[in-house]
Amino acid sequence: LSESIFFSDGELLYNVFLVMCSFLGRYVNFLFNSVNTIDLCMNVPILYKVIQSITNSINSVAGTMVLGFCLQYIFVGYGFMVFGSGYGFADMDASTCANLLDCLKAHWDYGFRSAPVWHEPTLSSLRFTFDYMYNLSIILIMAAIISGIIIDTFADLKDEQNSIEEAQQNNCFICSLSRSELERQKVPFQAHIIQDHYMWAYARFLLYLDQEDPSNLTGPESFVKQK
Repeated sequence: LSESIFFSDGELLYNVFLVMCSFLGRYVNFLFNSVNTIDLCMNVPILYKVIQSITNSINSVAGTMVLGFCLQYIFVGYGFMVFGSGYGFADMDASTCANLLDCLKAHWDYGFRSAPVWHEPTLSSLRFTFDYMYNLSIILIMAAIISGIIIDTFADLKDEQNSIEEAQQNNCFICSLSRSELERQKVPFQAHIIQDHYMWAYARFLLYLDQEDPSNLTGPESFVKQK
């Protein structure tokens, strides 16, 4: 029974995992401490929103990456057939790739980081057009789309958090009356939410209804619990 309770507690298992990573980072390899730094970021509200913006938009980002891979395939296929001498990148010389698959691997690895680098001193109009379209579609537009998706998601999460905080500061959690509505009736907002409608008193009451034996509840308490 105790083992089932232990393994059913997700938060406890997570804390045990963090302790194990700390131990391994101290005595085995310091890289295990990176797990604890991620947990530290999760406990900082603004950093947690950044991580959440990435995880919430992972499907859109993955779809954009697939589109980027397809565009890379189009460019490498066109370049492989049209330009006999080939071209490389700033970090790798891919001009000597023997087949389309090797060129495609080079593009997927280095093509998102730099534009094509030609070994010939002259730049023809065809190569210029190829360079321009590659820089525009792969280097600029694809990177801007991915960063824009993440930034927009972060902005939406931030606006949602701000609206929640504003509602907590200006609306009663129990009766939903706003600060202005209460003050127009000459009722101080702070006194109302602390004395008249103290939300933690209602939370304790709901917790009591959840944990108390139904046979010990009064009629009104049973009615509230059924609701």
